[in-house]
Amino acid sequence: MFPANEQVEVLGQLSALAAPAAEADWAEARERVQMAALVLSGGDSAQLSSALALAALDWRDLLVAAGLADSDWPEVLRRALARDVPQNEA
Repeated sequence: MFPANEQVEVLGQLSALAAPAAEADWAEARERVQMAALVLSGGDSAQLSSALALAALDWRDLLVAAGLADSDWPEVLRRALARDVPQNEA
């Protein structure tokens, strides 16, 4: 999704995503929040920064914005990632 020269920085930003104070649900939601930030970014560093800023305000809003807030989030995520991964031609 991101160019090779940006991937280390992106991983660092995603890893630095801190748990909100007193959020019991955070442990279960962290990876989904990280994926939501990636989906919203579309591979653009500025958009990733905006998504992470939204997560810092309220990570649930980020899930809603990325379409990953409802119970169908695994399927929504699968479709979003399939759009961003080049398909190998046989």
